[in-house]
Amino acid sequence: MAGKLTLLEIARAAKVSVATASRVINNTGRVSPEIARRVKNAVAKLGANAQRPDQARTICFLLANRTMLHPFHAHVLMGAQEYAAEREYHVLFYPFQYRTDASPEDIRLPLLFERRGLVDGYVVGGINSPNLLQLLTHTGVPFAVLGNNVLGDWQPDQFDAVWMDDVAGAHELTKYLQSLGHRDIWFLGESRFPVARMREGYSRAMQEAGLEPHVLESDSDSEYDAGYLAAKTLLSGRADVTAVFAHSDSVAHGVFEAAAGCGLKIPEQLSVAGFGDRPEAAALTPPLTTVWGYPEQVGRRLAELLLNRIKTPEMPPQQCVLPMRVIKRDSCSKTVAATVAGAAGTRSPEYANDGRESSISRPADE
Repeated sequence: MAGKLTLLEIARAAKVSVATASRVINNTGRVSPEIARRVKNAVAKLGANAQRPDQARTICFLLANRTMLHPFHAHVLMGAQEYAAEREYHVLFYPFQYRTDASPEDIRLPLLFERRGLVDGYVVGGINSPNLLQLLTHTGVPFAVLGNNVLGDWQPDQFDAVWMDDVAGAHELTKYLQSLGHRDIWFLGESRFPVARMREGYSRAMQEAGLEPHVLESDSDSEYDAGYLAAKTLLSGRADVTAVFAHSDSVAHGVFEAAAGCGLKIPEQLSVAGFGDRPEAAALTPPLTTVWGYPEQVGRRLAELLLNRIKTPEMPPQQCVLPMRVIKRDSCSKTVAATVAGAAGTRSPEYANDGRESSISRPADE
């Protein structure tokens, strides 16, 4: 029964810190006999009132720092709920906002954490940072996290985590743009979102082709605004650009608007690709080339890792990596030089076109 307890509950009952409770429970540090006795008494007392066997089994989908109607995470939730229901677990949805730059002790956890036995564990989605993961670990609550959306430096091998292989997805998308003859490909990101892995895949593909990576990021609460601002800066400047790889479909939507404002046609004068295949992607004019990440499968795997952790708390951390695939639509086309070479029957080496003939001619800014 004590296995259902969390370190936070034990620490509060014994009136010690979570770190002290952890040292006593795991026998990893020196504490006074009196402190050890208080912690063990707290475990015994709480264990006597542990979760009833007939209580409904429930896990919580914790959506951090994202809007409740975010389409990607809605599909992740659907997948997690489906997997849990197949195993007779209920899923509770809980949106949660916290400062990603706060120290772990300054994060106010939801009241759910105060009610032991209300939920058995947490699927952690949204935008997160290592401080929350550290805090959840110290509380002793089982959880599995979406690894792609963790900001900053962290040790993923210490947690149960599911990844979409966005490095490979970004690499494949960049190679696809290169196959259309593009050499001046820019990566547009948003500094408030975790784009490092996508940027890594893009940069590797560019370097493999002997091309220089070009990265431009902006800072905005809105991904659409970030795409518009970054693209407006890029397209109104002097940089050569024939294709844009936007870190999300919403960023790509902003690029569409910026291109239109500069009098540029997509894809005739500028190819644009996004990432995520949100519902808006296919509805754009022209439909957006993007990368699909199977969010329902992400949710199912997160729920699977969590239920494995609940069943076997002592098992080592597990990681699961899911593939992604490029969805080719009409927002990307061959460069002018590549089209001319093909019409003349000239077969140029793959990714060898210098793209100069198709560099954008920019009118004066609005």
